[in-house]
Amino acid sequence: MAGEIQSQHTSGKTVYAIVYSSVGEVYDTTNDIFEIWTDIGLPDYVISLTELGSSGFYTGDFPVVNSGIYSVVAKEQIGGSAANSDILVGAGDISWDGTGVAIGGGGSLQEFEINVGHSERDINVAEGVSSSVLSQSINITKGNESKVDDDNIAITVGNESKTDADDIIITKGNVSKTDTESITITKGVEKA
Repeated sequence: MAGEIQSQHTSGKTVYAIVYSSVGEVYDTTNDIFEIWTDIGLPDYVISLTELGSSGFYTGDFPVVNSGIYSVVAKEQIGGSAANSDILVGAGDISWDGTGVAIGGGGSLQEFEINVGHSERDINVAEGVSSSVLSQSINITKGNESKVDDDNIAITVGNESKTDADDIIITKGNVSKTDTESITITKGVEKA
């Protein structure tokens, strides 16, 4: 099979995936084994994803491994090679039967479809400098800034979080600003 790993992201980006076992080991594509993560091994963990035309839909091949449920993360490569600081664009699980995706087996391809927070009813998990999402989202950000609007739940570890309208926000950082029917829990320097 091919194209089992799927991610939606901004068109024209370099996107890759990393596969983890149920015990947290990472798949080494060079040696075809699961191993304990090392930063120096990162280039060996990368599974390149290819964009279909200019659709922003990226796919890649899942490795041939034993059956099981595997965690997959998709990242946008920022520099010339993969780095720990690359931006997380999605994550999910794939239930693998040893030769393909096990549909209905406790995890399916549909469970790995990734929405990055640019439309309504998304789940957005971002690690990076900034994350902005709109309308009925769950936004979890580890980074410097998070801005969300309308019917959101935001959990931020970083320096600044701003939300508007019907939000629940939990912030560990320096600044938290909310408006209109919000619940705010803040650990940090300033609450406004």
